[in-house]
Amino acid sequence: NVRSLDGTARIMSILDIMEERFGILDARLYSIVFNALAQTASMKDFDPSDQTAPANMSVELLRRLVSHLQEDGPGPLDAMCYASVIKAFANSVATHDFGELSPANLADACLRQCSELHEIGYLKEKPNDYCYGETIAAWSRHADVNLGCEKAEALMKRFEAHVGSKTDAKSRRQRMTFWYNPVLFAFSKSSFPDAPERAVAIFGRMQSMSITNERSYENVLAVWAKNTHTKDDQAKRAETLLAGMNKPPVKCYNMALAACAATRPEFAANGIRVAEKIFAEISILNATSYSHMMSVYTNLLSGHERDRNVRKVFTQCVSEGKVTKNSLDVLNASMSAARIKINFGERYANHVADGREDLSRLPSTWTRNTKRGFNNSNKSN
Repeated sequence: NVRSLDGTARIMSILDIMEERFGILDARLYSIVFNALAQTASMKDFDPSDQTAPANMSVELLRRLVSHLQEDGPGPLDAMCYASVIKAFANSVATHDFGELSPANLADACLRQCSELHEIGYLKEKPNDYCYGETIAAWSRHADVNLGCEKAEALMKRFEAHVGSKTDAKSRRQRMTFWYNPVLFAFSKSSFPDAPERAVAIFGRMQSMSITNERSYENVLAVWAKNTHTKDDQAKRAETLLAGMNKPPVKCYNMALAACAATRPEFAANGIRVAEKIFAEISILNATSYSHMMSVYTNLLSGHERDRNVRKVFTQCVSEGKVTKNSLDVLNASMSAARIKINFGERYANHVADGREDLSRLPSTWTRNTKRGFNNSNKSN
């Protein structure tokens, strides 16, 4: 249960001592080590040439243990070991596209190796649910968004074939939720024109198996909010999705507002109607709620009508102490500095200009209920 790179290094040192004394150990012990490496993989930027990166340490240990496998023997590896190695790659943060040496490609290679070793009798277990799920997660975070999306979807279909009709156990259905959600997440980032339709199809399959959760809804809403190719009424889609939820969390409401803000001009009236309905339903508005509602009016209205509505939302945002850089940027996009001065007065306009340069220059009351506001309050105490 390590929470630091230093803790991982200590576990590896303990492993060296145990192997020196007892030789090659049991797969259950190695599974613990692999899991520790997976837990800390996100703490260091991934680089295939950095042998101190937890994911690379996992692979090095895996290579060493594979050489000790024998046909029909107990062996030092099992499917859970492979699942943890793959999880280390899924958790890795790659700031560059390393091509064939990217975390997703290496995770995929581990999945194939696990399957091949099972087929020739060197592993008793074939890749389990976790092996597939973590590989899907790795592809969903790939630097090449569209490639990662295609790979994640293809692997999800392989996973469906792997599972077949064996979805009776509640625990397995719950696990499947976490394997499907990354595919929806990948589609929310992709630029495929048909991303909404493909995401909705996956979401429909999840609904038929009763394995959707709040993250599933949030990801599908994000597809409608971010895809610029759709000819559909995004606000109507968002409204329908929210209607299928029991007490939607604010993050889903906010993503629905973002979908309304992205509504095509021919559906602008409905976009505003749905957004105002959603905004009124949110019991506790947060900073993102205000920013997205301002974006709705900025994108779907013009002239004095736009100014009037943006002013109303931003004034409420200020009174609630939830102003962020995003809300200032949306305000600036909705009207010029001169119009901000006309609509809010010179004092407000000066505060906005100061805040866009440095948020800490805003009056403390404007940001008192944001994370920055809490931090400033803590410092002053």
